[in-house]
Amino acid sequence: MADLDLSQLNQLIVDMTAAPQKAQQSVRLAVQKAAADIKRDAQMMAPVDTGNLRASIGYETKATADSVEAEIGPTASYGIYVEMGTVNMAPHAYMGPAFDRHAGNLDDALGQILDGLI
Repeated sequence: MADLDLSQLNQLIVDMTAAPQKAQQSVRLAVQKAAADIKRDAQMMAPVDTGNLRASIGYETKATADSVEAEIGPTASYGIYVEMGTVNMAPHAYMGPAFDRHAGNLDDALGQILDGLI
Protein backbone atom coordinates (compact mmCIF):
# COMPACT_ATOMS: atom_id res chain seq x y z
CA MET A 1 0.00 0.00 0.00
CA ALA A 2 1.45 3.41 -1.01
CA ASP A 3 1.77 6.17 1.53
CA LEU A 4 -0.78 8.91 1.02
CA ASP A 5 0.61 12.48 1.16
CA LEU A 6 -2.09 14.71 2.56
CA SER A 7 0.01 17.87 2.62
CA GLN A 8 -1.42 19.10 -0.71
CA LEU A 9 -4.95 18.37 0.43
CA ASN A 10 -4.32 20.19 3.69
CA GLN A 11 -2.91 23.18 1.77
CA LEU A 12 -5.97 23.20 -0.48
CA ILE A 13 -8.22 23.30 2.58
CA VAL A 14 -6.21 26.22 4.01
CA ASP A 15 -6.36 28.07 0.68
CA MET A 16 -10.11 27.50 0.32
CA THR A 17 -10.70 28.75 3.84
CA ALA A 18 -8.76 31.96 3.14
CA ALA A 19 -10.27 32.52 -0.33
CA PRO A 20 -13.36 34.52 0.72
CA GLN A 21 -11.30 36.97 2.78
CA LYS A 22 -8.71 37.37 0.00
CA ALA A 23 -11.45 37.82 -2.58
CA GLN A 24 -13.23 40.46 -0.51
CA GLN A 25 -9.96 42.36 -0.04
CA SER A 26 -9.32 42.23 -3.80
CA VAL A 27 -12.87 43.38 -4.54
CA ARG A 28 -12.51 46.24 -2.03
CA LEU A 29 -9.30 47.38 -3.72
CA ALA A 30 -10.88 47.16 -7.19
CA VAL A 31 -13.89 49.21 -6.08
CA GLN A 32 -11.65 51.81 -4.40
CA LYS A 33 -9.54 52.16 -7.55
CA ALA A 34 -12.62 52.52 -9.75
CA ALA A 35 -14.08 55.12 -7.36
CA ALA A 36 -10.83 57.12 -7.37
CA ASP A 37 -10.65 56.97 -11.17
CA ILE A 38 -14.28 58.05 -11.55
CA LYS A 39 -13.76 60.91 -9.09
CA ARG A 40 -10.66 62.09 -10.95
CA ASP A 41 -12.37 62.06 -14.33
CA ALA A 42 -15.55 63.69 -13.01
CA GLN A 43 -13.43 66.50 -11.56
CA MET A 44 -11.75 66.97 -14.94
CA MET A 45 -15.11 67.00 -16.79
CA ALA A 46 -17.03 69.18 -14.34
CA PRO A 47 -17.62 72.73 -15.53
CA VAL A 48 -15.71 75.36 -13.61
CA ASP A 49 -17.08 78.71 -12.58
CA THR A 50 -15.86 79.12 -9.02
CA GLY A 51 -14.30 75.66 -8.69
CA ASN A 52 -16.67 74.72 -5.87
CA LEU A 53 -18.40 71.91 -7.78
CA ARG A 54 -15.13 70.35 -8.89
CA ALA A 55 -13.65 70.56 -5.40
CA SER A 56 -16.76 69.02 -3.84
CA ILE A 57 -16.54 65.76 -5.84
CA GLY A 58 -15.39 62.91 -3.63
CA TYR A 59 -16.05 59.31 -2.78
CA GLU A 60 -16.56 56.99 0.16
CA THR A 61 -16.26 53.23 0.18
CA LYS A 62 -17.85 50.83 2.62
CA ALA A 63 -17.18 47.13 3.02
CA THR A 64 -19.38 44.75 4.96
CA ALA A 65 -19.31 40.98 5.21
CA ASP A 66 -21.69 40.79 2.23
CA SER A 67 -20.79 43.72 0.00
CA VAL A 68 -18.42 46.44 -1.05
CA GLU A 69 -19.94 49.79 -2.03
CA ALA A 70 -18.73 53.14 -3.26
CA GLU A 71 -20.61 56.41 -3.26
CA ILE A 72 -19.14 58.95 -5.65
CA GLY A 73 -20.37 62.45 -6.32
CA PRO A 74 -20.40 66.10 -5.39
CA THR A 75 -21.43 67.54 -2.08
CA ALA A 76 -22.31 70.85 -3.76
CA SER A 77 -26.11 71.12 -3.58
CA TYR A 78 -26.40 72.15 -7.22
CA GLY A 79 -24.34 69.26 -8.59
CA ILE A 80 -27.39 67.29 -9.72
CA TYR A 81 -28.74 70.29 -11.62
CA VAL A 82 -25.49 70.67 -13.52
CA GLU A 83 -25.46 66.95 -14.34
CA MET A 84 -29.12 66.62 -15.34
CA GLY A 85 -29.98 70.17 -16.39
CA THR A 86 -33.09 72.17 -15.58
CA VAL A 87 -35.86 73.76 -17.62
CA ASN A 88 -33.63 76.84 -17.91
CA MET A 89 -30.24 75.17 -18.27
CA ALA A 90 -28.94 72.40 -20.50
CA PRO A 91 -27.27 69.45 -18.77
CA HIS A 92 -23.51 69.28 -18.50
CA ALA A 93 -22.94 65.66 -17.59
CA TYR A 94 -19.72 64.90 -15.74
CA MET A 95 -20.56 62.05 -13.34
CA GLY A 96 -22.29 59.79 -15.87
CA PRO A 97 -19.50 59.96 -18.47
CA ALA A 98 -16.85 59.41 -15.80
CA PHE A 99 -18.70 56.34 -14.57
CA ASP A 100 -19.18 55.01 -18.11
CA ARG A 101 -15.48 55.43 -18.78
CA HIS A 102 -14.46 53.16 -15.88
CA ALA A 103 -17.35 50.69 -15.46
CA GLY A 104 -15.78 48.27 -17.94
CA ASN A 105 -12.45 48.34 -16.08
CA LEU A 106 -14.19 47.47 -12.82
CA ASP A 107 -16.11 44.69 -14.53
CA ASP A 108 -12.84 43.28 -15.94
CA ALA A 109 -11.13 43.47 -12.54
CA LEU A 110 -14.03 41.68 -10.84
CA GLY A 111 -13.96 39.03 -13.54
CA GLN A 112 -10.25 38.43 -12.93
CA ILE A 113 -10.88 38.08 -9.21
CA LEU A 114 -13.64 35.56 -9.88
CA ASP A 115 -11.41 33.65 -12.31
CA GLY A 116 -8.75 33.49 -9.61
CA LEU A 117 -11.20 31.79 -7.24
CA ILE A 118 -12.18 29.10 -9.70
